[in-house]
Amino acid sequence: MLASLGNSVHLGDDPALSPVYDTALFGLAWGALAGFYHAVALVGAAGVDPAAFAAVATGHMPFVTSLMADHARQIEDGRFPDDDGTVEVHAAAMEHLLHTSRARGIGTDVPALIGNLLDRAAATGHGSSGIASVIETITKGERNA
Repeated sequence: MLASLGNSVHLGDDPALSPVYDTALFGLAWGALAGFYHAVALVGAAGVDPAAFAAVATGHMPFVTSLMADHARQIEDGRFPDDDGTVEVHAAAMEHLLHTSRARGIGTDVPALIGNLLDRAAATGHGSSGIASVIETITKGERNA
């Protein structure tokens, strides 16, 4: 019966972990979907059909999920090598995405959010660290003044 509700995973003996995982996975899904919706709007402004883009995007997702596993190890170790780009490099890429979005006349809420996280990470000394160092800003709950 549980299998019909979704992916069943044993998380250990602490029953309090289940709702935390559920909430965290909900946030992950919405973050990924927000990025997808922004991407669909961007390519849609160039006349691309959403289904055509989705076919390409789903092929790209194994790369993204591989980053999650690698970045989880970095977070565990507290070391953020710049193998897949520094915070500064990603911030520049996000500026490009913001510029392109504005030029195409679409909203910038999603890339602005990511850009804000990157800017905060750089401001706290992680500009030359790998992108996974953004966790430090999120974990500490730092906010713009």
